[in-house]
Amino acid sequence: MNNKYIILFLISPLLLAGCDNSQSTENKQQAQELVKHSLDNMVLVKGGEF
Repeated sequence: MNNKYIILFLISPLLLAGCDNSQSTENKQQAQELVKHSLDNMVLVKGGEF
């Protein structure tokens, strides 16, 4: 039973490192370009009855 805890203790940092949510500046720039491109492709639709 202790072996299970030891294995879990050794593997858990590897699993938690995979959840790192930091973004590089390149990723942030690509995300901003995607948002700008998406907003530029949108068209205004006036409200009314459909």
